[in-house]
Amino acid sequence: MNIHRGGIETLDVSKTRRYLAENDVDVAIIRMPADTQHTLWDSGLGGFWKIAADTLTQYSIELPSAELSPPDNPEIEIIECEDLRYLCGIDEIISTAFKGYSNHYYSNPVVPKESISEGYKEWTRSCIASGKPGHKCWVAIMENRVAGFMACAAEDGKAQIALNGIEAASRGRKIYGNILRKALDYYKKAGYESFSGYTQAHNLAAQRAWVREGFSIRGAFVTVHINSLLSFSAMEKVKISAPAGANPAASMHEASLRVFEKVFKGKKLLITSCHIEVFAEAAGDLEATVSFPLAGIRTGAVFATVKAHRADGVLSMLLYFNLNF
Repeated sequence: MNIHRGGIETLDVSKTRRYLAENDVDVAIIRMPADTQHTLWDSGLGGFWKIAADTLTQYSIELPSAELSPPDNPEIEIIECEDLRYLCGIDEIISTAFKGYSNHYYSNPVVPKESISEGYKEWTRSCIASGKPGHKCWVAIMENRVAGFMACAAEDGKAQIALNGIEAASRGRKIYGNILRKALDYYKKAGYESFSGYTQAHNLAAQRAWVREGFSIRGAFVTVHINSLLSFSAMEKVKISAPAGANPAASMHEASLRVFEKVFKGKKLLITSCHIEVFAEAAGDLEATVSFPLAGIRTGAVFATVKAHRADGVLSMLLYFNLNF
């Protein structure tokens, strides 16, 4: 699945539509300030499947003036993870601590849930192996095992938590606070300006921990998923062509229905919705690819995408179908 990520202040509808189409994006994950999210819902992206996936809070601390507390649990050894030797322990924490954790990925039914924890593991590896000076990872060793970790990223004098986790059996033993203090001490001594943490609004435990260490709330953001679904298909894709004629959209609609009747032969199909996004005036014959990013054959629900180009290769239109049988 082709997933793209980015942050914006406000939405530029024309650029967003064109970017999604030209890059065959399946899911665009956009983070924007909470007070500008209306620009998305009021936009001309009506045909794209949009999900308000979560709300984040941002907490920060200004490091030059911060009065930091030292680690206060002598049973914990905090070690900078400079190579991959601790990855097994970190991976185990990610696999268990984040199982079922409610974040924006779990809000989107098209994102494979089994891939979420693998993405977290990759983020942590990138902090360890990136070679960038500000990218760091610390592990908490307790009773000869990895009991917690914190991976951080930094750029332009600003550091932030990329991912952290504590094993369930060790919670309540000040592990998170001690790793956090180690990270703060490092970035303050290294001359960084600030240190930030982002978390879901419902994660009160992390927010309380940050406040105890001198952080203050700085902002709120929404994470929005746009399911444009332009490359992935759970079934074999089908190539079709149709003359533009007097009504190109209607012509492509009819050609798409013939494909559905053939692919789902013997089933009584019901089109519950169809939306068309027009990008360029059609002329001559249109060549299109029909894909099935959501194909719940057993449940009787199918989502189909039709991407139609003119003979000169210019994208003419997108058609989105919800089918039931």
